Amino acid sequence: MMRRRRQVVRTGVSTPFFDRADERHDIEAAIQSDRPELRIVFGRRGAGKSYLFERVLARRRHFSYACTERVMALQVDDIERELNDFAPGTVVGHLTDFDSFLDALATLAARDRTAPLVVVIDEFPYLARAEKGVLGDLQRWFNVQRRKRTNVKLFLLGSMVSWMQEQALSDTAALKSVRTGQLAVHPLGHRHAAGFYPTWGPEDKVRAFAAWGGLPGVLAELDPKHSLWTDLRTTTLTRGAKLYDEPDWLKYTDLRGTAAYTSIVRAVASGDRRPSAIAGTVFGGGGSQNQIQPYLDRLLEAQILERRTPLLARGERPKTSLYYVNDQFLAYWYRFVNPNRSALDRGRRGSVLARIHKEFDKYVSEDAFEAIARAYLWDALVDRRLPRGLVFDRVGSWWSGRGEQQDQADVVAYDRAELRLIGECKWTKDPADERDLRELDKILRDFASELQPADRLWRALFSRSGFSAGLRKLANDPAERLLLVAPADLYW
Repeated sequence: MMRRRRQVVRTGVSTPFFDRADERHDIEAAIQSDRPELRIVFGRRGAGKSYLFERVLARRRHFSYACTERVMALQVDDIERELNDFAPGTVVGHLTDFDSFLDALATLAARDRTAPLVVVIDEFPYLARAEKGVLGDLQRWFNVQRRKRTNVKLFLLGSMVSWMQEQALSDTAALKSVRTGQLAVHPLGHRHAAGFYPTWGPEDKVRAFAAWGGLPGVLAELDPKHSLWTDLRTTTLTRGAKLYDEPDWLKYTDLRGTAAYTSIVRAVASGDRRPSAIAGTVFGGGGSQNQIQPYLDRLLEAQILERRTPLLARGERPKTSLYYVNDQFLAYWYRFVNPNRSALDRGRRGSVLARIHKEFDKYVSEDAFEAIARAYLWDALVDRRLPRGLVFDRVGSWWSGRGEQQDQADVVAYDRAELRLIGECKWTKDPADERDLRELDKILRDFASELQPADRLWRALFSRSGFSAGLRKLANDPAERLLLVAPADLYW
């Protein structure tokens, strides 16, 4: 899918703002449309939804309210104060409930039918959960408004992704009949996340993405003047630091009330990928896949976990699913901070950091570097940095699924049903060499019927420590169709 380039815009503060061109365009298009709008905006906590709207609407008159976890009566009082500040005289008497707030919005929209009334309700699930009839009231109100007025532009923002999907986005959602569009605000990719630490070297940029991921709300805690290891110590291993305490992802899901969910996330972050292994860690030797699967499904719905299957010429092989934490910071925190909280609380920050330093590159090699390599292919395709003729419409990974010692390829790219590229990632101190290329060639020979390689297939090696002279010589021969990608090539 083609995407607009995204630029970094420096604001008056030290935190960079990333110009999310696609998202900004969608918001502006909704505001300028000739119809009433009710747009659903969703994304993980810290993805930058609120800041995105602040930037887009900075010079446009709009009403904004951030919902809280309080009873409806208190929230209505807050809304009334906000409305009176926004447009004095709008509220006659007092707001009594959510319905009266909607009536006040209708009054505002009717005052000037030529100007859009832009309304942003942040963390809308809190409001909807505070009173049972909110969704029905909103549905009925918007149905009336869209027959009378075209200038109502309502944006409902939410970090409870599973709730937003169920109540606003699914085919059975309460707001299905009235929503006019939706906007997903995703974390930043590795290249744009690196804007928060622009002076670090390419290897440390990869490590940084493995630790802090791409949520701007997390990345804003970094100080780019420091080194990676200093920032890691001060932001995640220091008592009182925002990122030291357990990430509040449970607060923004419907998964409260059981320790099983956090235990599962820790097990997956520590390397358990298969349901049977996760069940064994969480429930002990008697745990089974049937016992763990409902929990995994809920974590998938909340987009906390990701299920991956081998990418094949014709679809995928779902019976060999592996599970990963769907956010690099959560994966890092549950891998390194959570198990060491006792030592950290006793002030043993130095020994914990030394332990992390020793194990960190192994952690990077297990998933983060491979994920970056796959993302690189999409970015390089969009920016036309790949060899001419190398095109694809699917990118993923592949493994054989045969026993514990299974064959695997970290990167595969297909164009329709043809394998166009196969790649291996090597995050070690040693340069990649001809043996790594021979391993790829062996996979292609042994699994040709399954992988369906194209006649003119490209092979790719991604290496932290560069490449042997023999590989570089091969890559210079166009007939070899060999891509060599070092960390410096991942950022431009």
